[in-house]
Amino acid sequence: MILINALGTKGQITPALAAVLDVMNRRRDNANPLAVRLVKEIDGYNRDKKRRRALMNLKMRLKDEWRLGLSEGFDQGRAEGKAEGRDETMLSLIHTLQMQGQTKKQIVETLALMQKSSLAEAQRYYDQLTEAASGGEH
Repeated sequence: MILINALGTKGQITPALAAVLDVMNRRRDNANPLAVRLVKEIDGYNRDKKRRRALMNLKMRLKDEWRLGLSEGFDQGRAEGKAEGRDETMLSLIHTLQMQGQTKKQIVETLALMQKSSLAEAQRYYDQLTEAASGGEH
C-alpha cells in the first residue's frame, strides 16, 4: 500500500508530483503541464452528463449491494458475508464498466485504485471474479 500525504512539503518532491498533489488538493491554478492535463481530464469527466449519471447510478447500486451483502453477512458470518458482498459488488462494477465501454486494462486499473492494491493483484482478482461468474469457462 502506498500512502500519500497530499499536504506534504513541496521542496522535497518533484514538480510533477507537486502538480498531482495540487490537483488532489483541489488547487486548479498550477501551470505544470501535468496538472493542466489532469484538471482538463477531470473537468471533461465532470461535464459529461452520461458519465456522471452512470457514476451516480453505480454509487447507488454499490451502496444498495453493499447493504445487502452486509445484512447477509450477519446471517452467514461477518467475514464470509463481507467477502461475498465485496465480490458481488466488484463483479457488478466490472459489468457496469464493461457496459460503459471501458477496456479490461482500464477496469483492472480501477479495481487497483479502489482496493489500494497493485495492478497484478487487481488483475488476479479480476480474473478470479470473471472466471467464477462464467462458470470457469473462457
